[in-house]
Amino acid sequence: MNRASLDKLFSEAVCGSSLLIDASDTDYIDPGVLSLIRDFKNNRGPARGFSVSLHGFRRRYNLGDDIQFADYSTRELQDRVTPEQVLEILREGNLRFQNGRRLTRDFRRQVYATAERQTPLAAVLSCIDSRVPAELVFDWGIGDIFSVRVAGNVLGSKSLGSLEYGVGVAGVKLVLVLGHT
Repeated sequence: MNRASLDKLFSEAVCGSSLLIDASDTDYIDPGVLSLIRDFKNNRGPARGFSVSLHGFRRRYNLGDDIQFADYSTRELQDRVTPEQVLEILREGNLRFQNGRRLTRDFRRQVYATAERQTPLAAVLSCIDSRVPAELVFDWGIGDIFSVRVAGNVLGSKSLGSLEYGVGVAGVKLVLVLGHT
């Protein structure tokens, strides 16, 4: 972790963003860098509307894991969210996608975190020949959507079975049909 690079990142980040600082792969962090991270987490970040999460810091740094936002769907989130809230999350993600302001996600961490179990919030029926996956269109992470893709969005017995699985087994809260155009 380079102090100048981190300071530049913190200064240039879009106000109101969610930021995850992951130190899991570090062997040593300079005290000056730790001071910068603490200041951003506790003072500068909140003053600019940032949600700052910490992950993987060694015990000696006195910066425990503190996740302020979900960067992938969890069972707890799936249990408490309503279908209306899922629809709103989809709308917000699609707006970010349209405006080119997609969230930066730690896909490696998501792959490991969802390896044993995925808890998608929505099942999305979309066209198989679409050139944009639903996860991109709605700016969601790995395992957040139960994706069913079929030619022309025509619901048949196999795609219906997939949607039934998404609702009955995976526990999605919303089924969305994504229009072809």
